[in-house]
Parts: sequence; structure tokens; C-alpha cells
Amino acid sequence: LEFRRVLFRSRRVDAGPLPERVVSFGGAGLLLQTCFVYFFSAVLKNSPDWRTDGTAIYYALNVDPLTSDLGRWLLQYPLFCRWMTHAVFWLEAAGPFLAFSPVRTQQLRFLCAALFIGFHVGLTVFMRLGTFPYISETSWIPFLPAFFWNGLARAAGPRLGDWTERFSERVGARLRASRLAIVYGPTDPGPTQVSRWGSVLAAAALAYVLIWNMRTIRVFPREY
Repeated sequence: LEFRRVLFRSRRVDAGPLPERVVSFGGAGLLLQTCFVYFFSAVLKNSPDWRTDGTAIYYALNVDPLTSDLGRWLLQYPLFCRWMTHAVFWLEAAGPFLAFSPVRTQQLRFLCAALFIGFHVGLTVFMRLGTFPYISETSWIPFLPAFFWNGLARAAGPRLGDWTERFSERVGARLRASRLAIVYGPTDPGPTQVSRWGSVLAAAALAYVLIWNMRTIRVFPREY
């Protein structure tokens, strides 16, 4: 319990408006581990079905137990399936870099999140993959930039603000009850930040995930 208190200890920072940009190893890990999934998936797509012939999606839709009625209908258009195969490959290969573009970062990050969410919506429509597309769509929500959430708040009005405040209070109550963090309540609404050891743990976890993914493409020798 004492270790958890040190690891997740929160510190009060100066009062003021909440920033629209937060930089931390935890935030980097949240975003990068999603990008790793797609980039390394593209690296592993090294067969002609993906890189030259463009027949991967057509073959995937021929796996009858995984294909929906709309997917079977799409088989009538092999040329479209070929275009989509190349589009998916380049989206997975270039999308993770697009999400971290130093130029027009918010706009390109929004575009990237929209493209990947749309890609997984397409998987949901044309194939039966269980919860996989929904989990993948959720992983792109943190990429939606501040202007999206600010616009959503303006469009939804005060009702959304009331709902999010109640939700935050419930989450804070759970965290206080679990003693994983010191969370300031409504009477002391200062923002919090993770302790130094929490940042070290996040950086180590991020490095581990990167190395694990690199091992899948045999950058490092496997041990048997």
C-alpha cells in the first residue's frame, strides 16, 4: 500500500485554467502504444497480397464465417477491394507518423483519428470480428484534439458539462476509496499530476512495449 501511495502520489499545481496540452510519459505511452499496433502490423504485411497484388481484403472476405452479408456483396467488386487493400496498408504504415506531425498537429491528428475510426467502422460493417473493432475505435479517442472537445462542449451546451462533472466526481470518489491516488474533491479542485516514480514506470512500460513489438519483426534475436 505504501508503494502504491508513493507511485501514484498526486501533487497540487498552481491554480488556473486547465492546459489544452499535457506532456508526460504516461500520455506518450497512451498514444504510442496504439500507433505501434498499426505500424508494426504494416511492417508484418510483407506478402504480395498486401504490397503488390492487393488481394488481401478480397481473400479475407472469402472467409465465410467472418464475413457479413455486406462483405459478400463487396466481393462483386474485386478492383475496389484491391484499392482498399493498398489504402489500408498505407494508412497503417503512414498514419502513426501523421498523428505526430509537427506541422498542423491538431488538424492532422484529428484527420488521422477519423480515418482509423472509419476504417474500423468498415470492419464492423463488412466482417464479424467481435469486440476488436470497437476496442480499436476507442483507442483513437485520446487522439482527438482540444478543438474537437471544445466544439463538442459548445454544441452540447451545459448539459454535457453537468454530466462530465458528475462523472468526474464518481471517478474521484472511486480513486479516493481505492487509495491509489490523492484526488482533490469539489472543495479543492486543483489539477493533479503523477509522481516522478509514476513517470519512470510509464517510461519503462513504453520501452517494454516498443521492444516487444520490435521482437515480432526479429530486430532482436528470439530466445527459445
